[in-house]
Amino acid sequence: MLRYGLQIEEIQAKTETHELAHIARQLILEELSETLAGFRTLLSKQQWTQDTSGILSDFRTLCGHLKTSQCACSDGTLIHALEHFAHQPASSQPTHGDITDTARQLIDEAAAYSYFSLTLLEIFTAPGLDRRSERARAQSAYGAHERLAEARLELVISPYSARTLITQIRKAWALNDSPSIDVLSPILRRMSCPLHRSRPDPFGLRNC
Repeated sequence: MLRYGLQIEEIQAKTETHELAHIARQLILEELSETLAGFRTLLSKQQWTQDTSGILSDFRTLCGHLKTSQCACSDGTLIHALEHFAHQPASSQPTHGDITDTARQLIDEAAAYSYFSLTLLEIFTAPGLDRRSERARAQSAYGAHERLAEARLELVISPYSARTLITQIRKAWALNDSPSIDVLSPILRRMSCPLHRSRPDPFGLRNC
């Protein structure tokens, strides 16, 4: 808790904002970047071939976007890469070839953690959290915020049981269960971005 508190203070100082959506985004992405960097180190010790290295390209692409993402305005490609990686665990991809059991386990763990991070981003960075929280709780018991903490703990036990739990949570929050293309969100993110508040409003949406 102390570490997260210090991270939040640093984020507030860096972004000059106290908005939950902006702070949550930065915190989640920093944690995801550090965690995936650890997985990449472990995966580098595994044996790979031309036929099995495809998943590494997806992994590298996602890590690259995490390094270069500066603000919510440019999150489109990052979210797309995150969705692609999170929704496609290695165990369900026969095209990945003969991946060793250890490598497959590591990739499934990384994909499950990405799935969890994607869920946190979609819940805590979208507007109307209080309203959406009430709706999610009314939908099912999986809509309670406590279920997110349970999912985080479940990741330590098994990426497969964690993924099942996260999927139930996403259903309660009415989140997509597959990669999607969102045309409006980049515009809304740009409007609320703390780094680009003074940008013009060509779509006339600021006062909507």
